[in-house]
Formats: sequence, structure tokens, C-alpha cells
Amino acid sequence: MAYVLQGNNSNALGTNVNGLGYQGITKSVAVAIDPNNQISILANGNMSPIATIKAPFNMRDGVQHTMWVDYDSMQKKLNVYLLGAGTQKPQTPVLSANINLASLLGSLIYQGFTSSAGQSTNVSYVDIWGFAVGSSPAVGADRLLQNQQLFPGQFINSPDGKSRLAMQMDGNLVLYQPALAKTLWASNTNGSGVARLQLQTDGNGVLYDITAKAFWATNTVGKNGASLVVQNDSNLILYDATNKAIWATNTAVLPPAPPAVTYYQIKNMWQSTYLFDGGDQLKYGATPGNDFSYQWSLVDRGNGYFEFKNRQTGEYINIEHTLDYIESNNRPIGADSSKWAFEYIDNQVFRLRNGWHTGDYMHIENLKGYVQHGPMYPAWQSARWQLVVVN
Repeated sequence: MAYVLQGNNSNALGTNVNGLGYQGITKSVAVAIDPNNQISILANGNMSPIATIKAPFNMRDGVQHTMWVDYDSMQKKLNVYLLGAGTQKPQTPVLSANINLASLLGSLIYQGFTSSAGQSTNVSYVDIWGFAVGSSPAVGADRLLQNQQLFPGQFINSPDGKSRLAMQMDGNLVLYQPALAKTLWASNTNGSGVARLQLQTDGNGVLYDITAKAFWATNTVGKNGASLVVQNDSNLILYDATNKAIWATNTAVLPPAPPAVTYYQIKNMWQSTYLFDGGDQLKYGATPGNDFSYQWSLVDRGNGYFEFKNRQTGEYINIEHTLDYIESNNRPIGADSSKWAFEYIDNQVFRLRNGWHTGDYMHIENLKGYVQHGPMYPAWQSARWQLVVVN
């Protein structure tokens, strides 16, 4: 069987048997599939192929297969794509040939199929076929431009590859997330015979069948729709020439909200006082109330170490300058002086040991009004602390 483009007349027919009904048709090009599972590109009714290849799978297995024959008039290249299973058009052709169709066929083109099996029987079915003139987006494109078309099996992706608009083999236009197998939007035109999506020069995006009957549209005629874009946020938007959105699927998937931060007051078990940011010094007081300077979040530094970040100032508890007092300020990023490990005495009460000077503990033993660090005796209540959740 052969798919034939020829520039003669509607009655052109070649010889039968080994000629596949194509041999001898001048001013022509054909893509032929012979009984030996060979795919060939032929020209001018000559059965000696310009290019040929063994099909990558058995074409006579009784299963429906899909073939695309694309011609790029700029590059003057004919590409043949073949699908064994699935619904998406392959990105790589199985066969290609450099052909100038304009000079070979002329200005008027007839198309159709020829076949011949001689005295034997060989049944081949063409269940669905279509023909369209126009360009398609480049592989990897994120948008459909004016006068471009998507044919069954073709798709455009968001730049991050997480969202895809696909013209499916069943005629349904679907926006989905491939990795999650999650459908976000669909034209619901499956089974309708839709053969292409075209972004017209009048700004309207339309789904047509092979008879040019419209089944769905963006209804944006006259609004100068210039590009239909699949965005990283999973929204499909039709923009005009000024980059104004004139149609959308409204399927934007917002990033997850950041996890809520838990804030704590740090209570001393000896004096029942609480730590607060007192400028450069870490101090303690008895009545924290709702004062944010008394509230701290935990920042995990790994390996069992944490930092304490003040809610009001954003500063960290540290001993960067090894002073008599513990500091509360903007320590150097990545500094070990602001790392503290929890050493639990019971399931609520703990000591805080520094990750830089690992023999130093946080305490208020000398009641100087600021918090100190250094060695301590295990019996010291002044080095025992508890976290109190405030939000």
C-alpha cells in the first residue's frame, strides 16, 4: 500500500502486483509499506526507493498503527513518523528524504492511496486519515503561534516540562500534568473526529475535523490572539500581540503554602523567667506576654543542632565573640557559634549545649541580667530550660 501525492490528474494510476498500484505515476512522491514490512519513500513512479527502512515493529500484526507524513517546505524535507502503540506522535522520524515537492509535483496536487496484491489477498485498512496545510510548533515548544496547528499525537509543553497540552489521537484536546497523570482541562471532543487545533490569523483557536467542521473554539475572533501558551503554573493562556490574556483555562496550580512557623518562649526552670532579644545581649525577663522579642523559632542545622531565631528582630542566639554574655545578633551565615544541641533531662526539660564550644552550656547561674555560657554542674537548675509554644 502507498500514500501518494501526484501532480497529474485525478485518474492517475500505476501498475499492479509489485508496483503497488503506484509504479509509473510520474510527477509524484509516495510513502509505501510493502508486505515485507519495509517502509520506503518513492518518487516519479520509480520503485527504487529514495530512502527505505525496515519497520521497527510488525506492521501486519492486526493492530491499528498510526503514520504521519510531514513535509517542511522551508527545509524541503519529507519526514515519516510511525507509532506502534500509545497516543503521542514520536519526536524522531523513522525515515526522511530531501525532496522539493514544488518542483516535483507542480502547483496542483492530488493525494490518495494505491494498493495491489496481484492474485494473492492482502487486506489493509485506512481507518482514519487527514490532510492539513500549515506549520506545527517545534519540538519542545511551549506555545502555538498564529497559523500554527497541532495534529493528533502532537503536543506543547510548559518550559519546566510539568504541564502539557496534547492533541490526542481520539480527537480530545487535553491539558494535563504527565508526571502526575492528572488532567487539568479538556475540550471533551473525544470521538468527534477532530483532526487538528489551529490558531487562526483572526485570533481564534479552533478544533476542526478533516472536513473543516469546527467542534470547539476559544471564541476570540477579532481579539488578535497571537500565542497560545502552556505556562509553568499549569495555566493555558491565549495572549494577544500586546501580551494581554484574552482567554484561559484558569487551571493555574499555585505552589504549596510554606509550612507554618512555630514560635516558642524559652523558659528557665530555676527562675521561671524567659529569654528575650535585649539588643546585642540575650537577656531574661519574667513577663513575656505577647512581646515578639520573647518568641523564637527553631532552625534545623542538621546533626541534632538547631538555631534560635528571634521573631521580632530575626537575630540569632550565639557566642560568636566568646564574651561573658550570650549574644543575640546577626551571626555570620553558617557559623557554628549559633548552633545548639538539646540534652534532655526528661521529656520536657533540657540543657542547651553550644555546637562550637561543645563544653559550654546556656545558663543564668550568676543572675547578671543577661544569659551566660560556660561549663556547668549537672545539678544546676539555672542551666535547665523548657520550650513553651506560643502560636
